Order: sequence, then structure tokens, then C-alpha cells
Amino acid sequence: MDSGSELGDTLNDVTPDLFLTESVENWRETYACPSSRLTAKNLRKVKEELTKGDLLSPQGFCQILGAQRDGGVNYEIYSHIKEIVTKSQSALRKLSAEYESAPMSDRPSYVTFSDGGVFLAASKEERAADCIAEENDHGLKIYDSILAGEFKKKDNPKAFCDNIKKVIGAATSILYNDPCRRHVYAMTLEGKQLRMWYFCRSHIAISLPFNIHKAQDDFLLFLLFLVSATKEELGFDPTVVRVIRRTGTVFRYKVGDVHYETVGDPLNQDAAFHICSRSTRVWKVQKVVRDGAGWREDERDTELHVLRDVWLYHGSTMEKDIQDQIFGKFDEGTREKVRPHFLTILHDVEVTFTTNGVEGRDITPLAPGLSFAVLDPVTENRISKGSRVSKAPLDQGAYRLPFRPSREVPKARIHVRTVFKECCEPVYGIADMITVAKCIDGAIVGLDYLRQAGFVHRDISGGNILWYAPERSEGTTAEVEATGIGKIADLEYCRPYEDSKPSEPITGTPYFLPTEYSTDTYQFFPFENDAPAQKVSFNFYHDLESLIWVYVWFLFNHVPTTPLVAHKGDKEAAKSVQDSVPTSLLADKGFQKAAKSLQASASRWFAFANDAARIYMIKGGCHEEWRELMELYAMTGTSPAPFLEEVRPVVIRQSFVSAQRELQKQEPDKRTRRWPREFFKDTPYTGFRRYIVKHFNSLASLPVTSLSEIIKPEPEGGILRKGSPVPDLPPILDVENEGHEGDHSAAE
Repeated sequence: MDSGSELGDTLNDVTPDLFLTESVENWRETYACPSSRLTAKNLRKVKEELTKGDLLSPQGFCQILGAQRDGGVNYEIYSHIKEIVTKSQSALRKLSAEYESAPMSDRPSYVTFSDGGVFLAASKEERAADCIAEENDHGLKIYDSILAGEFKKKDNPKAFCDNIKKVIGAATSILYNDPCRRHVYAMTLEGKQLRMWYFCRSHIAISLPFNIHKAQDDFLLFLLFLVSATKEELGFDPTVVRVIRRTGTVFRYKVGDVHYETVGDPLNQDAAFHICSRSTRVWKVQKVVRDGAGWREDERDTELHVLRDVWLYHGSTMEKDIQDQIFGKFDEGTREKVRPHFLTILHDVEVTFTTNGVEGRDITPLAPGLSFAVLDPVTENRISKGSRVSKAPLDQGAYRLPFRPSREVPKARIHVRTVFKECCEPVYGIADMITVAKCIDGAIVGLDYLRQAGFVHRDISGGNILWYAPERSEGTTAEVEATGIGKIADLEYCRPYEDSKPSEPITGTPYFLPTEYSTDTYQFFPFENDAPAQKVSFNFYHDLESLIWVYVWFLFNHVPTTPLVAHKGDKEAAKSVQDSVPTSLLADKGFQKAAKSLQASASRWFAFANDAARIYMIKGGCHEEWRELMELYAMTGTSPAPFLEEVRPVVIRQSFVSAQRELQKQEPDKRTRRWPREFFKDTPYTGFRRYIVKHFNSLASLPVTSLSEIIKPEPEGGILRKGSPVPDLPPILDVENEGHEGDHSAAE
């Protein structure tokens, strides 16, 4: 977060999540409620101590006022806040026995930065037995920050805009980089006007501005809260601990009564970069044991699992409950055939902890009377009140803009952790076309089981179609262990088909959205049918179309790196073949041109999501793109033309389109826009599977590499840049595509 442009992007990203509280008191009571020790009497005594120390007078905070009159720089003016905090903290210790008895390590200290200051809390670190203390262990650690402070001596649009961009950037950085954080505080001060900020995973709450010299109590109560609150109140998660090991930093998560320690870097944490989001983090973990004597390093479980930490909308159905509903639709014998196509859930729990002697669930608070915070539409340098979230007028004097972007009422989020037994590889991470085909084959079976159970997934993507190839046979069939199996993950959006409604907020990953769903128009009605085709309810075939897009995405964004191994018995011989595209070929201008042309063509389906191009492709037209793909494969010399001709997805599309046209000969219900479940047949599923079996099951391996890895950056204006957008990353697009859950929906 170094550049101004990056901070600007961050501001744009969070604008829909900005809300103003009804009053300063309303903000404080919801997000920074003073503890029992901060009584009116204690506040009065603190003010007396500040007055004795020549820090406070009826006119305001003396040293800050003096520095402002003298025209000092930002740092000189607001560095005096440090003295105010130190004196207040000292006075509070004398007045409150509860505070005086609290261990020093549990309370924050204060250091000064160039812009003013940042408070630091006690570290959430533990040091493993195999790690030796280092000289800089007691140095400043940004992940311990509890307050981002940005101060400007002038109250003008430029100062205001700079401050809010920086505090949003700082909050983004802290919440993204520290898995131990639940929320972050900030304050912005321009001249004498201060705003308090609260950043959490459901919304950003901003107080109304107030004059620190005239509203002394409001300023002091906020500062005293920061130096007297518990770590949980300050936003630290007591159920996550950072552990410094000799080999690097790991995190220990508490899941119910069980502890898990992370292994390696996160498998996915892109969503955590967005402040108001699900903030999904996914890790490989090992179970660890803790008793009264501490951590039992000798009893560490060697088996790897996967942990997902996420903030769901409060009221969402838990994934384990959704999975149980699906499995419950089958008899016991069939259920055992269904289970291998989904992940095994070991734990699925809401995060709970105790603070101030009270145990509760980790739910984001929402202040009553929130109003939409509206940035000036031209300069973005002023925040004004929009309408209240209740849609009722705030007051007659509230400033309103004639036009506001669509804004949603904030919803509370609840903190949830899920542990899965299997460690799998998403399609995004697979580097072999034959493996991807077999993975998709398992997913087809899983989707057909969802159809039979009457559930739609609604978020099929390359991130939740997984390949599981267990290293040992415990708990798996011999067939699964020998060949691996494709699994379907992420059931949060999954719900009964009967709950689908027309014109709902879209869920899913843009690259892989079914064309009817993204356009809200049925595409396969007979021409002679005059019934309106608009208003689409999500159905079973839409999940299957998303899976087709996953396959097409992989096919058009990867090229082979070794010759096709035609028989499984030749697998050992393939190991001696060079495992990458030859350097001479990468430097060839013709090859680079062909790769960029193919990338640009495929971008119409994925990066730019051109609806017309996607509809044309799914109905059978992509002849020019297929020609480009065949030419590129031919240049690598790795796959014969007959093989490419055979694996053209036209057979898949024919089966899918035929099923859709047969379905849409009948009109859907006029109100629900749904067809009866029995109208959906297994023919497109079996057609897709026959295609996989025919062309891939007898093959051993076809290693591939990402198209973006072989395209050389192009110089422009002396700066290297890459060409067309590359739609083959496991992107942020997959992490926060939330609609709104209904009474029976697990979707966000």
C-alpha cells in the first residue's frame, strides 16, 4: 500500500461500505463502549490531572492549541497527543483499582509516527521452543497496531481526502496481513475536527466530526477506551495465536475445543484484502495438543487437513448443515456413493470467546440509526449523510445527492471456522490436462447427485472443483486411492432448487457464470414460442454450464509442456522428456504472436465476459478460437492434431444444448420461472462423462503450463507491462460475489 493510486483504489473499493452514525455518542456506545471503570467521576479526575499538568484548559488542549497558533508542522502539533495519553493513563491507574491490578502486558503503550501516532497493544505472539529470541523482538510490529491515526493541521478538501485514503489503506493492510485481527480503529483529524473510525468485516462506521477542544469529553473517552480496553475489545482474536518458529511464523487456531497449527503459506487469502467481505483464509493445518502444561509438541498429528476461516452473514446456514441436508435425501447405500464427491467436514463451528467474563459469539456490531456516507461525487473530498438505512429521512437538514449508487443495508457477519479432512488441489493449481479432465468427471457426478437431491450449487468455479489424490488408503476406497477423484467444495451458496427465485442478486464467479443467469434471459426457447424469456431462476443445468466453462477456461489458458503420453504404461518414459516449453520457442515471435492472439480471443469469454460471445460459444460457435488453439499446440509439437480434434468440446455443448432445448419446449412457471424438478434429465451429465471417458481415461499424462507464464511482457513507454488481461488466475473474483440469503438459503 505504498502508492497513492493503490490507496485510491482502496477508497473506491470500500465506498459502498461507509456509514455514518447518528451521533458521536451513538458511535462510542456501539463500537468503543467505555468500561465500568470509566465513570463520569473518573473522567472528571482525569481532566483535573491534565489541567494540573498544563495539558488542558477550558479553551482546549493547551499544547495542541499553542502549536496550531504557532503554525507548526503536523508532527509537532499532534505529537502532544502522546503526552495527553500518557498522563491520562497514569491518572486512570491511580483512580481505578481494577485497572491498576491489570498486568502491564495486557494494556497498550504508545509510540509516535510522523503523522501523529499509533497505539500498540500487547503482542499476540508466542515463541516456540525451537526458536531463539532475536535482537529486534521488542521492536515495532505493525500487526500490533490498534489505531491508525492520520492528522493534518489544515481542514481543507485535500487534507481530508489524504487522511481518509491513508486510514483506509492502513486498516486494509492490518486486517489483511494479520489473521489475529477482527476489527481496527482509526481517527482522522483535520485542524480541530476529528472523526473516529471502526473497520470490521461487515461495514465501516464513521462518527460525526467534532471539535476536540470544544468536545473534550468525546476525545478523552475515545483515548481512555483505547488504553483501558481488553485485547478482545481492541479487535484481537483470542482464538488465534501467532507462533514464531525457527522455520518461520505459523498460526494456531482454536476450532471448538481443538487446536490446529498452520503449515506453510495460506492456500487462499485474497478475500481478506477486502475489509468488508467474507475475508476467507484457507490453510493447510495439523492438529496440535494443549494441556495444563502447555503445548505437547511430541503429540503433533502428522496428517494434514484444511482449515477455512470466514465471516458469513449472520443467519447463514452452516456448510455442515447444508451437506447433511443433501446427504439426507439419499438412502444409506446411495449416500456412501455420494460422499466421496464432497469434502469430509471434521468441524464447522461459530467462533466464540470470553471477554470481560462473558462468553459470546463473534458477531460484528451494528449501530442503530446508521446513514449512508456519501462522498462528494466530483472531488470525493467531503463525506455527507445520505438517507438512513431504514430508508426514512434522517432529518430535514440532511444533505442528499440527487443520485446515489446502489447501496445495501449493512448486515452483521458471524465468524465461522471449518476444518476439512482432505487436502485437495483446485483446478487453478493443476498442471496436467488429463488430471483436470478426471477431476471434472468427478465433479459431474457430484453435480448429478445434487440434481437428484434437489439442490443447486450456484458457485461452480475453478476454485471449488478440487482434485483429491490421497497418499494413503485409510478411510478411502481402493479405487479412489488408485486414481484420485474430483470433489465439489464451498456449499455456502448451495440451496434447494425450489428456493430459486427470478431476478435475484447474482452469486458466483464471473468467469464461470452460466449465460442465462448472467443475462437474466432464457436462451433456448423455441423460436415459435412467444412466451417471455426474461427473468431467470437458477436451475440444475446452470451449474453444469459453469462446469463446462471451467473446462473451456483450462483448455484455452494452458499449453502442453511435454508430448502426450498415450498409454498409462508409458508414464515412466515421460519423465525423461523436458518438462517445459523450449526457451527457443518462447523467444520465437510467431509463437508469442499466436499465444497473445489466443489469449485475447479467450478474454472475450472470461476477462471481459462478453455475453454475446459467451452465448455464441455455448451454443456451438468458437471455430476461430479453436483454430488458434490448434495452431499453438502444433507449434509446441506436444500433441498431435487428431487428439486436439477429438477433444473439441463440441460434443459437450451438443449434449447440453439439446437438453436445454428439450427443457425449454415447456414454459416455466410464470411466477417462479422454474420448471418441475422431473423435467431435468441426466442426459447432459452422462454426455459430458462419456466425452471424458472416451478421450481421457486411457491416457496417462499431459503436463501443461499457464498461457500467462509463456507470454513475454511488452515494453511501453520505457516500462515493462503485460499484454491483454490474463483470465487464468485464481482471482479475487471468486471470493465475494454475495447476494442475500432468504429464510432458507445458505447463500450470502
